[in-house]
Amino acid sequence: MGDRIRELRKTLGLTQQEFSTRIHISQSALANYESGARQPLDAVIGAITREFNVSEDWLRTGSGKMFIPNKDDLIEAAAQRHHLDTFSTEFVRQFMELGYEERKTIRLFLQKVVAAAEAKGAGEVPADVIRPTPPRVLIYLGKIAAAGTAIDSFDMLLNGTMTVEDTEEAQRADYAIGVSGDSMAPMYEDGDVLLVEKAEDHELEVGEIGIFQHENTVYVKRLGVGCLESINAHYGPIAAPGGVRCLGRVIGKAVVR
Repeated sequence: MGDRIRELRKTLGLTQQEFSTRIHISQSALANYESGARQPLDAVIGAITREFNVSEDWLRTGSGKMFIPNKDDLIEAAAQRHHLDTFSTEFVRQFMELGYEERKTIRLFLQKVVAAAEAKGAGEVPADVIRPTPPRVLIYLGKIAAAGTAIDSFDMLLNGTMTVEDTEEAQRADYAIGVSGDSMAPMYEDGDVLLVEKAEDHELEVGEIGIFQHENTVYVKRLGVGCLESINAHYGPIAAPGGVRCLGRVIGKAVVR
């Protein structure tokens, strides 16, 4: 994947510093990805695809074209390929503009319609179409402030469990934790729930985002050199001359059920 990240950067005519700034990681982290010394986390891959309109399939496997075609062009191509009428084409267009919850409502309704049709012998339907993916339940450590939450012990964060969509990232996660504040925006916004896998202090590289404890305060931050960094430029770095304790690596955002 490192070769393709380098190819993309050169195609865009960007330096490593310019490219890494656009996706909110350090230049050293990008250099490690390009050299193959480290594999980018799913959150970094997502940031690359969103920022540069890149195909995730191409980025991960080299399959297909580098860039994603314009959305309207994709809809028109699909309409021609599948002989959609005007109503169906507009339905697809409007569906793509909906948020997650609105799409979920429509999806569940259509699943019931398909299940009813199947019950009447209307045809075979794949099982995963009528039976949604089961949820995953994770330990939830409460809502922490992106700028830092003072605690006396890690147990103070325990807040029961949370049900999330059973994605590949959720399968890897050891717990979920909430965000309030905007110091990590735009990557992680107020109200987001983060998926975290356990990681020791030495396992995180500079440029990676994790959950950290410094003295009696917990942060979600990017690991810097001798400091913890925010993504939002309005917040300066937090000096940590005495070191920090890593409570885990952030691997993505949860889709809460």
